[in-house]
Amino acid sequence: MKKINFKVPETINHTHEVGIVNLMNEEITASFDNIIDQFHFELVEQACEKLVK
Repeated sequence: MKKINFKVPETINHTHEVGIVNLMNEEITASFDNIIDQFHFELVEQACEKLVK
C-alpha cells in the first residue's frame, strides 16, 4: 500500500444534503425503493427467528 500524507483543513465549508435518508431526487428515491423491494427481508427474519428458538 502506498502511504498518503493527508492533512485535514482547519475549516471545511460544505453541506451534506444528500444521504441514504434524503436522496434529493424523486427518480433516485423510486429507483432505491425498487431495489430495496427486491430483497426478501422477511426470509432473513424467519431464518433468524429459527436460529434463536
